Amino acid sequence: MYFTERNARRIDGVRKKIGDWRRASRISATEERLLLADLLAATNKVANIAGTYGCFMSHWLPQSQQALALQPRALPAMRARVTVSEGDVADLEVGTDDLVYLDPPYTKRQYAAYYHVLETITVGDEPTVEGITGLRPWQAKASDFCYRSRALDALASLIDSLKARRVLLSYSDEGHVPLKPLTQRLSSIGRLEAVPLMEIGRYRPNRAASSARDAVTEYLLVLERPELTVRQRALA
Repeated sequence: MYFTERNARRIDGVRKKIGDWRRASRISATEERLLLADLLAATNKVANIAGTYGCFMSHWLPQSQQALALQPRALPAMRARVTVSEGDVADLEVGTDDLVYLDPPYTKRQYAAYYHVLETITVGDEPTVEGITGLRPWQAKASDFCYRSRALDALASLIDSLKARRVLLSYSDEGHVPLKPLTQRLSSIGRLEAVPLMEIGRYRPNRAASSARDAVTEYLLVLERPELTVRQRALA
């Protein structure tokens, strides 16, 4: 019950047509990505979910009854030169003059599992799925950040490996790692400031979550290394 049968057919049909056009060279790789992005946006608007694809609702939400509708995105009138990389963050090449902003997962929700439907649409394959929620194979993409026993070491090791003088880390007081041990660990790497940003409504996918507190506090952790340490890292 992620989608009505009608919308599921439309999603499949649009995805197949995009693939056909790309294989026939009727569209470029960039145009293919733009069309897929528009399809993902349209898919989310009619999905019968509470926020992620970890589960579907047991009853049909009003939004899921709407027909899938593709809307072309407005592109900037002026060009901007940017470089986009895709891969493991541990392999990211960072210089001492770079500013690094990290927004890692910090709860048990594995992105590969909780967004598996979007992954399947993007990849365009027909995987063998399992379970009530139809999960595609995702374990190979499991993140250490989502395991309580590994998250602190994973975060500290990643930040310590970066050569950037300043690192910004988005975090929440709902994370696996409590703020105190996290800030203590990161303070050994450089000067650290924890800036509270705002309270936001807590995600409530089930009864247990609904019975917990109403809001979580979002933080920005600002880490700055001493200049001498940055120079040493640049030479390493």
